[in-house]
Amino acid sequence: MQADFGYYEEGHLGKPYDLRLLRRLYRFVRPYRKWFVLSVLLALLTTAVDLSFPYLVKEAIDRYIVRMSYPVRVRALKGKKGKAFSAVAIVPTADPDVGMLPGRDFKRMDPRARRRLIRAGLIAETPFVALPADASIRRILREKGEALYQGRGTLYIPYRALKWIPARQLVRLRAENLRGVGLIAGIYLILLMLGFVFQFFQVVALETMGQRVMQDLRVSLIRHLLRLEVAFFDRTPVGRLVTRATNDIENLHDLFTAILVNQFKDIFILLGILAILLKIQPRLALYVVALLPLVAVVSFLFSRWARDVFRDIRTLIGRINAMLQETLSGVRIIQVFRQEARFNRRFARINHETYRANIRQVKIFAFFMPLIELIAAFAMALILWRGGVGIMGGALSLGALVAFLSYIRMFFRPIRDISEKYNIMQSAMASTERIFQLMDRPVEKDREGDGRPAVPEGVFRGDIVFSRVWFAYEDEKWVLRNLEVAFPAMKTTAIIGATGAGKTSMMVLLERFYAPQRGRITIGGVDIGDIPLGMLRKHVGFVQQDVQLFSGTLWENILLGVDSPSREKAREVLERLGVAAFLTRLPEGLDTRLTEEGRGISSGQRQLVSLARAFARDPRVLILDEATASMDPFTEQLIQKALKVLLQGRTVIVIAHRLSTIRRADLILVLEDGGILESGTHEDLMRRAGRYHFYFRAQNGP
Repeated sequence: MQADFGYYEEGHLGKPYDLRLLRRLYRFVRPYRKWFVLSVLLALLTTAVDLSFPYLVKEAIDRYIVRMSYPVRVRALKGKKGKAFSAVAIVPTADPDVGMLPGRDFKRMDPRARRRLIRAGLIAETPFVALPADASIRRILREKGEALYQGRGTLYIPYRALKWIPARQLVRLRAENLRGVGLIAGIYLILLMLGFVFQFFQVVALETMGQRVMQDLRVSLIRHLLRLEVAFFDRTPVGRLVTRATNDIENLHDLFTAILVNQFKDIFILLGILAILLKIQPRLALYVVALLPLVAVVSFLFSRWARDVFRDIRTLIGRINAMLQETLSGVRIIQVFRQEARFNRRFARINHETYRANIRQVKIFAFFMPLIELIAAFAMALILWRGGVGIMGGALSLGALVAFLSYIRMFFRPIRDISEKYNIMQSAMASTERIFQLMDRPVEKDREGDGRPAVPEGVFRGDIVFSRVWFAYEDEKWVLRNLEVAFPAMKTTAIIGATGAGKTSMMVLLERFYAPQRGRITIGGVDIGDIPLGMLRKHVGFVQQDVQLFSGTLWENILLGVDSPSREKAREVLERLGVAAFLTRLPEGLDTRLTEEGRGISSGQRQLVSLARAFARDPRVLILDEATASMDPFTEQLIQKALKVLLQGRTVIVIAHRLSTIRRADLILVLEDGGILESGTHEDLMRRAGRYHFYFRAQNGP
């Protein structure tokens, strides 16, 4: 069982934002870059629509709802206009001494000049509203003692005097203003619908790109995994690899759909808001700009604190996945040996560490989010105070203040979301790093296509020779020591020895699942490293004691790796093997569907399928590693009779503990401590009365 859930990928893995990784990831995005560009363009349009809403509200208020003018003493201003009135058009009234200065021009004036003119009494500080001329309005205002001015069909009354006019009459008089408000409301609704359309197609484009990139990346990852050396899988928890192909790639989907394009959108929003605020009122906008360094410092501290704790969580989740995979796959053994409490304690320990890491992350987020909210509230309060002063001083309109407050809320929205986006970005970058670390693992070395002359298939009819082979799975813990042995061509050679002597290790070297640290292995005089892997594994069949079957029909498992597989070909293989009768025990014969790992048939039947699978490929060299260990005597007898015919014309290597199955082998090797102790035929070894003699008598009696 796996005792240590540490793994080479789970340390601190470099920078949280690695442009090198993004460039590698772009290779998978590039085929779908048109979707990405379309998403960015739609994000620009959506942002433009969003930014227009507060400005439309401002225009509705300033142009129609609260349309202000300011009385100006025209005669007193003659010859004194200067810079203050260089671009101002004063509307004349019936009073030759008084003109009306539009509120838009009033706010554009230089503030110091405006204050000087107000103090001199040349411009009124009180705003006036323009209404259609109406006798009843004049009468009401005169009764209330309010000042008023009359222009061409227009009546100018103080803004505060609107409260004296009946509501119905005021609505009727302001019908033109109401039409303007209705027009802006219509534009607002049209933009709202356009924003919906833009956002809909943006989501579709993003999801299309993200799903296709995930599809390609997952296929590429699995293709690479299937080419890795077997040694890698021996020391790597399967749960971790499953996490790479599922959760980690899913995290990249979030990167595409929630981060990349939205990052552009957030930048457009922030820059757009700053530009609009500077246009509306530069002085007031500077208060917002002054808060940006504080926001930047807070965001930087958050990223520093969140980085390590986030990676700790990813590491612990990987350990949980690995332990769950091991626990659930071995649940039968756990229950047989009553180890439930032990595994519960191990899982509880890792789970508690994950809980503590998550709590640390929660504390960091709990500090960051309220702090950003506090800064946003402070900005709102500051704008409300300074904006109120501006309105009272005539430097700012009511609509501009409303727009400012709306834009401030929009401005801090992307900043408030930075915690969630940072979480996604960290997760995606960590996943990207792990995926590419896995894809950077060296694959099995193969000389196929390297330009060297092809190896003739006839080499597999030659002897198999191990020359001074040293091999260890780990460091220098040697399993095979200076091994010298030859397997004669077209003969059956049996290998026996105690458990751990190196029998199976010799065969995995022959299949090139591993490479020896020293020495060489040849077939027909050709080093197996010079034989293309496809050719080697086509002609060297391997029937192992632990049989791996896959979900699917029985005949699909028998013809695994065979060109043009069919149900009829599978039946032919079983008949040649002489075991077609075992199909009568299965409910649906060759169409019997096997579940995961071949569940649904007995262990003996699984080994029978494995043997048939090897024969279906008609290999030149056949390795039988305890191939009949789980068969009942009747089935084994059938196999032994079939082997007499089917093993003719092949080089056969049999690894067996049951010596009764190898008595007729042409050569028997006794392996001990990684070297050949004895070799010869059954009769020769029995006459020597050595280790083979001891093993045989121990199994069969004197």
